[in-house]
Amino acid sequence: MKKKDEEISKLSISLADLENCKSQVSEEENDTHIQMKTLLKDCWKQMESQKVEIKQLNDLVTKGDEILEEKEEQIDELTNLAQKDKEEIKLREGEYVNLKSLINEENETVQEIQIEMKRLLNIIAEDQEGILQKDQTIKELENNIKEKYESLRRCDEKDSKSEQY
Repeated sequence: MKKKDEEISKLSISLADLENCKSQVSEEENDTHIQMKTLLKDCWKQMESQKVEIKQLNDLVTKGDEILEEKEEQIDELTNLAQKDKEEIKLREGEYVNLKSLINEENETVQEIQIEMKRLLNIIAEDQEGILQKDQTIKELENNIKEKYESLRRCDEKDSKSEQY
């Protein structure tokens, strides 16, 4: 029985050790549990603040996307305007080339007209010289006729005077 008593005593010590151990483990688990709860609360708070930050960032991204869409629309509008301006410039360049061609043709025509006018003025000048010469010839002929007429009249007067005598 001694053996049994020894075994019982060992078992009692073991049981007491187990209870001590259990109470220590329970206290450690309690401490660990409290630490875990505290850590979990801290993590939860951190997660909530990160949620708010993420929402703010998402709002900023949404606003950025809206601004980007507006800017893309403005870029499209400006690109369309630039294209229209390029087309208008090409059209005006064509009109300018046509106008320049017309001006060149007009300049050539004006030069031709100037040359023709000089030729006509030369002809007129030559004609005027001829007219002046003819006028002088007419005057000379008139004068000759007058002189001959006078001469004839004088002769007639002499003849008539001689016939009278």
